[in-house]
Amino acid sequence: MTTAPIADAVVRPDRTTFSDGPRSESMEIGFELGANAPSGVLALHTAVAVVFLVLAGLNGMNGEVIGLALYLAMAGMIALVGVVAGRIVSRR
Repeated sequence: MTTAPIADAVVRPDRTTFSDGPRSESMEIGFELGANAPSGVLALHTAVAVVFLVLAGLNGMNGEVIGLALYLAMAGMIALVGVVAGRIVSRR
């Protein structure tokens, strides 16, 4: 089965579906950091993630490898959710 080509399509090899502009070498998290709501969401999630990092450190000092791994995973996921939630808030 063949499909017909899309009429009036513009092919841009330097861009993907998810990029809005030219690529840069710096890390882009999807919103501007500053005194705004997305940065507040990110700061809140980062603060909670730091608590879990402290708990992971305590477990690591006590030799509890399972607790260390769980707390590290939780801290990473909470920080990642902070970035995603900040991006969602910035689009609203």
